[in-house]
Amino acid sequence: LFDYRRRIYLPEGGKEKEIIVDPSVVFIGTMNPQNYVGVNRLSPEVKSRSRVIDVDYPPFEEKRGGRTYYQSHEAEMLAANMEVLSELKQKEFRLCWDYVINGDKTNGAEMIVKGNEQIEKDIRRIYDVIRVANNLRRMYEAYQIGDSNEPMDFPTSLREVTDIAMEMNHRKGVAEIIKRVIPPKIDDRRQKRMVEQAIDATLGVKPTPTPTP
Repeated sequence: LFDYRRRIYLPEGGKEKEIIVDPSVVFIGTMNPQNYVGVNRLSPEVKSRSRVIDVDYPPFEEKRGGRTYYQSHEAEMLAANMEVLSELKQKEFRLCWDYVINGDKTNGAEMIVKGNEQIEKDIRRIYDVIRVANNLRRMYEAYQIGDSNEPMDFPTSLREVTDIAMEMNHRKGVAEIIKRVIPPKIDDRRQKRMVEQAIDATLGVKPTPTPTP
């Protein structure tokens, strides 16, 4: 059924019935990476009969003419969970994102942004959340492929950043909110501390001094 023969044989009345799949039929399946806890590995038979495509997180940074531009793909997903930003149409949000984050002051978004100061504040907060998430994802990837000896086995997913975006409707400090969502999910105390330090470093937050006895 899944290989070039595109057919399946079913027993029926002591005989074998052949069913040929229409050429337009496509089977699609999704799964988390196989190294995730609780994910079963695909069998060699399934892999042999499938086209496997790795789908990463939406691209964030893009180089254009020597400058770094920040894409709004993941930001659009998070904006849908924020009270003020969710009221913007997709095109309006993209214009506001480029106006605030990429410094495009000629795209006509000024009237939208100036009409509600919370729009710029929330866009900058989402930008910070994605920066932290991508940094933690890089740390996770580096450990998984052996480029880093720092243990990191918690993948920061869209679930975590969505939870953060939703909580930003009720709280202000981005670092505080991220620390309320991600580190508590990490069992290992060393990893938890490393993640907290990475959050502070990414956002430029000065670490809290450890009290001396």
